[in-house]
Amino acid sequence: MLDGGALWLTVEGEMRVNLEGTLVISEGLEIHHDGPLALVRGVGQILIAPRGQAFHLVRFHRDDCCLRASAVWALDGAIEVAAATLPGWSEEALRLRGDGAAALRLAGEVIAVKVRPGAPQRVAAAGLLGWIGDLVAALDGDGVLRCEGEGALLLAQGPGSQRQRGRGDEAF
Repeated sequence: MLDGGALWLTVEGEMRVNLEGTLVISEGLEIHHDGPLALVRGVGQILIAPRGQAFHLVRFHRDDCCLRASAVWALDGAIEVAAATLPGWSEEALRLRGDGAAALRLAGEVIAVKVRPGAPQRVAAAGLLGWIGDLVAALDGDGVLRCEGEGALLLAQGPGSQRQRGRGDEAF
């Protein structure tokens, strides 16, 4: 739940959470550090500050999703998580599957662009936050990904999401 820009999380069971920016955490919660997302178990609440960014909630309904790990702040316990490697990305990515919700923390807004069979989209890898659905991405030039299949591309609009002008920009 978003409250004045901050993220209030209610844990009832378990949840994966990036604890950076945590202002309040219930004493009864157990924390097991495991990479960028700690596994939090028990019953209680966590309050996390946006730190100059904004939180966005993304809901999954039996979806398959791939996201930049650096943007994922909290995952509902019902979502399965695995590491992923994506072309054109030098940073870690996460493959998420199932029903539930994810909280993302970004400097700007999230833009969703549909991709349909037979109508691939080309996107700058630097601005791609991830995707939902059955999509395949392949490097198609300097910093450009060609994405095909059926689903939605999630683009990060804001500071740091624009790549430097230079070689390869001719495709756009």
